[in-house]
Amino acid sequence: MMEYLTLPMHRASGDIVQLTDILGRIPNNKWVWSVLEFNGVGIAPGDIDMDEFERLVSATPGGQHFSWSDLQAFAKKLEQTYDCLIIAVGNEEDINLFLDEGGNAERCQFVIEAHDSTSWNVAARSKDILHKLLDN
Repeated sequence: MMEYLTLPMHRASGDIVQLTDILGRIPNNKWVWSVLEFNGVGIAPGDIDMDEFERLVSATPGGQHFSWSDLQAFAKKLEQTYDCLIIAVGNEEDINLFLDEGGNAERCQFVIEAHDSTSWNVAARSKDILHKLLDN
């Protein structure tokens, strides 16, 4: 069963909670990560233009797939994430099932959503990971 948490994207200090901050609380894993939606500022994978990456994400059925280390590397090159939907699943077939079922998070190991530069919605199978995010 999934556990859910919403975090503000801005700390009281004015600093932005970045995608790297979220990922930094997740243990190393072998899940298949897929960026299904993305809008932000920074350097896209393969050093392509961010607008081109955003178009590629939205035009590719099942999104852009990443390994754990590649997702972390991508996140480190971001200046800010405005909106995104990133999922982690056990295998690539679960991405299709997630999409076919209208975004059923129960198919996922982890879900990260950014909304309008204001909040992060995170869902995980592990309460322990979510509790680590609260220490952020």
